[in-house]
Amino acid sequence: MSDGLIFTVAGLTVAALSSVLGIWLQRDEAKPPRWGILLSLLILLASSVGMAQAWLDNKQSEKMEADMARMLATLDKLANSGDDATNAELAAILRAEISAQARVNPGVMQKIAQRVSDDGRDPALMLGAYLSASEVQALSRAGRIKTQPPTAEAKAVTDQARAKRELFKVAGEPKELVEKVGRQLEGYARAMADDAATATTKAAEKVKADAEAKAKKEAAKAKKSLGDLLRK
Repeated sequence: MSDGLIFTVAGLTVAALSSVLGIWLQRDEAKPPRWGILLSLLILLASSVGMAQAWLDNKQSEKMEADMARMLATLDKLANSGDDATNAELAAILRAEISAQARVNPGVMQKIAQRVSDDGRDPALMLGAYLSASEVQALSRAGRIKTQPPTAEAKAVTDQARAKRELFKVAGEPKELVEKVGRQLEGYARAMADDAATATTKAAEKVKADAEAKAKKEAAKAKKSLGDLLRK
């Protein structure tokens, strides 16, 4: 819970209790108490609505900070993995954005540091690439880059993602991987074509052998018939 939400809830609570207390202290005894009860309930209801709205605004603000931290952490990964021209452009964008967030929105810095720490990197080194040493020290003294150790589930997910990246590196880059698969498919196609040609040749040879055997059989039969006629 943020400090702003705590102060807002405390202020609304004090205001609601003060209003209800004032109503009952200055209530006209001659009038029925149901009007005082109704007005007290309305005051409490209005205060509850204000507290709920403050809580929703705080949750929305935290979500926006988390989205901003995720975007900046992702851009940092891209800046460290792209070509030199892309790295320079992304580094300039990150330097300007992280500097602005460090001045006006320290909560984003805390979430960036936590995400970087969960990835197994040093938040101070990552932020030091975009901020001056004095700014990083100021954030460290204020506890803005203090992180918590990752949970077992988060560590398992991180290890699994790292293993996939290592496996992808072993398999090769995307272009090389596509070419490798293409060569394998071409080899399979050639092997299938050779098998089909071999099967066709064997079938033709079998048909030829059967025809020759049948012709020989017919010739022998005709020769036998002719010999029988001559003997008669």
